[in-house]
Amino acid sequence: MQAELILSVAPRVRRLANVVARARQADAEDLYQTAMLASVKHARTWQPDRGLALYAYVYRAARASMFELCARERAWAAAARGGSSTLDEGADSTSLDGEPDRTIDRGRAAAAVGAALATLDDDERQLVWLFTVEERSLAEAARMTGLDYERARTTLERAMKKLRRGVKRGTAR
Repeated sequence: MQAELILSVAPRVRRLANVVARARQADAEDLYQTAMLASVKHARTWQPDRGLALYAYVYRAARASMFELCARERAWAAAARGGSSTLDEGADSTSLDGEPDRTIDRGRAAAAVGAALATLDDDERQLVWLFTVEERSLAEAARMTGLDYERARTTLERAMKKLRRGVKRGTAR
């Protein structure tokens, strides 16, 4: 019975792995296998009578395992290069006409987004991911996180405001 349940979430976990692989430039198959192992382990404690769908229950564990694998691989790659794991060392600070460059380099922007994401709680981060990266509808994201629609809407709204403020603060010169 448990094998059938795990197989029922496998296509959704694979789709999630493909999305993460594109976003993180990682191997989708490695991510899928890591996520399925986490899903199997987490599914053992699932209680269907609690009213939460299995995929919603194992989703956090699957997603967290994929992000952990990406971070570990990024750290290994940085160590192999003998440098840091930032995206860019930085953009030139002046433009061709001698004026200060107003663009934001990718490394600085990535650091600002990372810092802003760190300020979000688990529900906020999960809703932002489902809504923006996986392009789920708000109703579907609410269902997957186990929140009612109105709570998901206000949580997502609050999270997006936090992200905008955090990114703006992190990229200001």
